[in-house]
Amino acid sequence: MEVGQPLSVIFWREVTKIQIEHVVEAYEKAINEDKIVGTKCLECKHVAVPPRPICRKCGSSDIEIVEVDPNGELITWTVIFVGPPTYEDRAPYIVGIVELENGERLTGLVDIPANELKYKMKVSATFDPEVKNAARLIWKSSE
Repeated sequence: MEVGQPLSVIFWREVTKIQIEHVVEAYEKAINEDKIVGTKCLECKHVAVPPRPICRKCGSSDIEIVEVDPNGELITWTVIFVGPPTYEDRAPYIVGIVELENGERLTGLVDIPANELKYKMKVSATFDPEVKNAARLIWKSSE
């Protein structure tokens, strides 16, 4: 380990392309099955969402894929008026960050009128059947 080198650089050197692909495939498979998953570190027990090939807390790559509760609180959001080409037909649309029950945060589209949004409002993950992979995730009010 080099002096002054960030720990994240050291940890990422140990992660293989196969480990990264495994985590990405597991996440996309779960989203396509209307589930949210994370990775649970088998050493320190921390659960990360979205899944990561290494633990942010202890740096271990000894992880397993686990399903997580799809409920949380909306902690911030923004209204996008000019989106990228893949979303321009949806504009204006809302993107929000939701804090899940375990404290992890996940970004997704928000299907709630802008004038009804409230800090810490209860939301649940839903999934757009017309879309594949992570873009399927849509947060809706559960209040």
